[in-house]
Amino acid sequence: VHWEIGRRCNYSCSYCWPAIHNNYERHKSLDELIDATTRIQKKFIGESKCNFIITGGEPTANSAFLKWCQHLNSFKYHLSMHSNGSRKPEYYAELINYGDLNLSGHYEQWNPDKFLEVIRTVTQVKVEKNNKDVGHLEVKLMMTPGSRDLTIEMKHRILSIPKFQEFCVLCIVPVKDNNAKFDGPLLEGYTKQDFKLFGKKASWITDFFRTDFQNQVLVDLENPQKIVFYNLDGKSFANSLVYLADISSQEKEPSL
Repeated sequence: VHWEIGRRCNYSCSYCWPAIHNNYERHKSLDELIDATTRIQKKFIGESKCNFIITGGEPTANSAFLKWCQHLNSFKYHLSMHSNGSRKPEYYAELINYGDLNLSGHYEQWNPDKFLEVIRTVTQVKVEKNNKDVGHLEVKLMMTPGSRDLTIEMKHRILSIPKFQEFCVLCIVPVKDNNAKFDGPLLEGYTKQDFKLFGKKASWITDFFRTDFQNQVLVDLENPQKIVFYNLDGKSFANSLVYLADISSQEKEPSL
């Protein structure tokens, strides 16, 4: 279940689509969230396991969000919660007990020292519990054009947090203004310096996909006179891991 619980957000980033955030929409009450959850359970989930991906707006701006996450957690659902990290550290220290936490750092709006303290606090919770009964923490730095030096500085500060690299994950996400366009091979506003490795132009892409099949319908075409449909018997899954590296030398054009 991918649930955008509201568009209201305490940030107003230039690269965020206007259709998915504002600063005036009414927050859903706890009763409304629980009622909607019950309807989803009855119509779609039943007794099955379920993964809730919760986004916004800014979900934690809703005062009912923490108690609603407690409610979802009571059913042993898997939660993946997304936030800009603007609440107090102790708020996230509790939230990490209910599911995975994805924190995104937005340079236009954030308080970097507070953001670091949130990461430090959540990391410490994970260390103290040795990753048991707590969620995964992924931190994303939203790198805007011209912010390469700040991104590198913040990367070093985050990775220097004790045990962060052992218990958590850091990602750097290049973003663009909504009106920006591609200028040849580069996105408008970025320079080649933003994507250098060992002094050379480089790019790196990693994609991982996992698909778990449940009630999978198979189509059997072995008999040319008929098509047979039958359900899968037993477990089935597919994993796909793709790496793409592009590093150019001084003498040659970029090659794969």
